[in-house]
Amino acid sequence: MDIDLTGAEAFDLTEKEFELLPTARYLLQVDEAEIKEKPAGDFLTLRWNVLEGKYANRKIFMDYPLRLTEPNDDWIMRTKSKLKTILEIGGRNNPNATSCKAETFMGIQVEGYVVQSDKDGKYPKNKVQRYHKSAQKISADDMQKRIEEAQANATPVNRVTL
Repeated sequence: MDIDLTGAEAFDLTEKEFELLPTARYLLQVDEAEIKEKPAGDFLTLRWNVLEGKYANRKIFMDYPLRLTEPNDDWIMRTKSKLKTILEIGGRNNPNATSCKAETFMGIQVEGYVVQSDKDGKYPKNKVQRYHKSAQKISADDMQKRIEEAQANATPVNRVTL
């Protein structure tokens, strides 16, 4: 069977510049959750969607290790604590449960403190560093104010100001 390519054009293959989100708090929601097997082990991958402001609909991809091929009990326990915190914020934490499905995280909203990782390196990305309950949605103006304050009060990390 032949593949019909009528009317199709190749995608633009020129490299586009990727702009990281500024370090700040954002209202985020999980819009994709799945467990992935990778060479390093099994990971829960959550895709966080920015809900408001100038960066609305931007995505942050986070991998949370569930099992590692080279065991690291401390890292796994920290991951479990992060996941329990996210579930607690989302009102889905069952204190008696010993497990849950990836789908349990779908739709959870948090106010996440987002930072830049490897900003000038080969693989720059954003990471959600801390998770907070959000009593109310963050307005676009408030988000812009928080971004400006975070940038004005940037502190050096390893002698580099972010």
